[in-house]
Amino acid sequence: MDLLYCNRCGSVAAPKQVVRRIGVLEVLGYFFWIVPGLIMTLRRHRQGRATCQVCGNGDLIPATAPLAREQLRARADRANAATEARRAKLNTAPTGAGRR
Repeated sequence: MDLLYCNRCGSVAAPKQVVRRIGVLEVLGYFFWIVPGLIMTLRRHRQGRATCQVCGNGDLIPATAPLAREQLRARADRANAATEARRAKLNTAPTGAGRR
């Protein structure tokens, strides 16, 4: 299965398939006769939708899409800038002068 990018949380992972709950019509189909109930159950399972494994959002796009690549690149740039800022702060901090 292809990896998908979540527009809400920014994760990249294989989607989780979610099936809708059983409906009243499906219960009535089983109550009156088993064939309509089975047809409705099969239809419900086929129409499952892909959701994010992390946040459960259904707004997913392929990880290879230009928008996903742009968002991932921006996130990586922000992470690199934060790492560089921490390194610069550690390099300019006093190194124990005056300690005993």
